[in-house]
Amino acid sequence: EWARQTLQRLFRGCSARMVFRNMICQRNRHNAAQMLQCCIRCWLARTMLKRLKLERQRQISAVIMQTMIRGRKGRKVALQVLDCRRRRAAAIHIQRISRGRRDHVAYRKRLTVIKRNTAATVLQAQVRRNRDTRYVAREKKKLLDMKRERGTLMLQRIFRGHKCRHEAHRRYTSATIIQSSFRARVARYRVEAIRRTAISVMIREARQWVEVWNDDMNGWCYYNGKTGEMLLFNPPITGYTRVADADADGPVLVLQSGRNIYPNKDLQV
Repeated sequence: EWARQTLQRLFRGCSARMVFRNMICQRNRHNAAQMLQCCIRCWLARTMLKRLKLERQRQISAVIMQTMIRGRKGRKVALQVLDCRRRRAAAIHIQRISRGRRDHVAYRKRLTVIKRNTAATVLQAQVRRNRDTRYVAREKKKLLDMKRERGTLMLQRIFRGHKCRHEAHRRYTSATIIQSSFRARVARYRVEAIRRTAISVMIREARQWVEVWNDDMNGWCYYNGKTGEMLLFNPPITGYTRVADADADGPVLVLQSGRNIYPNKDLQV
């Protein structure tokens, strides 16, 4: 058994070494092929780059030559255009001088005519001003007379109006005072009636609740004789009837407004 296992182990080791050697050989061949392809591709790329550089230099040289030729041609054209512009500017300047001299002569003539017309206009204006001055003086005198007459009528109208307005104002003031006094008296009567009504309502509500001492709670309680309801400690907001004070001979009504009324003394509702 031991010999069989030993033989199997040796055989398997030999087989594994052979497989490993084949793998190493194939990998070396693959690496060599990749290296050869890389070298060939690099050589092709360098060759293509040299060709492209050469073509680029040829194109640049051609563009430079074209630029120089076009620049020379453009400068010639520019010189021709500049010469043409100078000739045209000189012609325009000569025409401007000629037209300016012609216009200056025409302006001198027109200025002479204008001065003559102006002198005639000034004379006519003086004559018309003198005539209009006399006419305005007559019209002013008429207007002054009319204003005086109207002023007299206006003064009379103002005096009569002031007198009538003063009388109307006096009557209106008197009527206003009488009406104000009457309305104030009626308003006081109404306010007094409303106040009496409100106090009557508050007294009626205060009489519904009576303040009593509770020995069990050791405090004041408030009993409603109409509904039988009882409040502890806190008095009702509608008012209540308090027991007689030391200085009063009878109960005291504490109203909702906080006022105290002594029925036996000052019941004035």
